[in-house]
Amino acid sequence: EWSYTPSEFPREKLQLPLPNLPLSSFNPRSNPRFLLHLTPIIACVAMELLFQTWLASVETIVAPITGIYLGFTIDATAVFMMGIFSAGVVGMAVLQPMKSHFSTRSLMILCILFAILGMLLCVPWFGQLSPWQYALGCYTCAFALFPASSMASEVFARSVYAAGAEGRDVSWMQAYWAVTTIPSHVIVPIVLSYLLQFDRSASLCYLGLLIFSALTATVFMHYRRTMTTAHLGEEDDADEGTSVIPAAPQQSSYGSFPRPAQPT
Repeated sequence: EWSYTPSEFPREKLQLPLPNLPLSSFNPRSNPRFLLHLTPIIACVAMELLFQTWLASVETIVAPITGIYLGFTIDATAVFMMGIFSAGVVGMAVLQPMKSHFSTRSLMILCILFAILGMLLCVPWFGQLSPWQYALGCYTCAFALFPASSMASEVFARSVYAAGAEGRDVSWMQAYWAVTTIPSHVIVPIVLSYLLQFDRSASLCYLGLLIFSALTATVFMHYRRTMTTAHLGEEDDADEGTSVIPAAPQQSSYGSFPRPAQPT
């Protein structure tokens, strides 16, 4: 369903000032295709919100834990945080060859499971947290969540395009980033800093992230029939029989997803 988007965004659609997101887009009568793509949008927003929340936790939690709880020097803490983002880059590199063998939904669920595993390693379950255990947990989370964020953004962009946004793709993406980025970078640091006052090992913080990760995984499992596949680029919704593929523009591709054949 979302296996393509235009390789070049039409210049005539880039209007200044940017158009506001109309309420009619949420009306199934005026835009019946919107509800068809609404559930994947919700799932992608949940995934991106999880990534942004974890990213805010790295900025808030890692330095106090490594510097105070684990006894790292300032230089060691800086190198440790550089390693976290390097692990995310490695995850992005590993993602590209896997797209041709696994569906997007499967890869995103796998990323969530790896992120949960990493957060479990960051919790001192037996009263002690070794540097190697904490490093492995942080690097595993980065390795999984950076690719998950990339795939969520791709699927969201495809769903907006396929739903017929009437030239309002930019407004949709602005709303997407506002919903996922602003709360996580404003509210999450305050909450995590408050929890650190009660537990210097950040166990409560990571337990909260684990609960949020479990909720995100639940969203994906609930909408498992509405995510796209990397092979067909179609909506996997055989029960409802609602697979609508719009006419594909010429010379359009998006990432490693093939353009679907023209409907007959």
